[in-house]
Order: sequence, then structure tokens, then C-alpha cells
Amino acid sequence: MSIVEKKTGGRVMEVEFKNDRDYNDHTSYYEVEMLKNDHIFELNVDANTGEIFNNKVKK
Repeated sequence: MSIVEKKTGGRVMEVEFKNDRDYNDHTSYYEVEMLKNDHIFELNVDANTGEIFNNKVKK
């Protein structure tokens, strides 16, 4: 998850591995909650490529 922190400049708070069919192109991914600039973000990171996709602000 240090790669995510380097790419985004945020701090990872929680990581959960997902292996399902929610996303056709990303069947294995990490769901990451991170803190950046007093906001909590939820990012999905492809487990095979490290690509960040489907990010959203939670708070």
C-alpha cells in the first residue's frame, strides 16, 4: 500500500482484499480507505496491475 500512498500523497487507514465480480476488468482488487487533506477517500486498487480505479470521497 506504500505505492498508493506515494501515488496519492495520502495515508492508508484500512485495506480489504476483494475477489469478486463487482468489476469486470478488476476481479481481484484491494479496497483502500485513506486520509488526505482531512478527507477520507475510498479507492479500489487492482491486485494485479496496481491501477487505482473507482475512487470516491467518503467524508
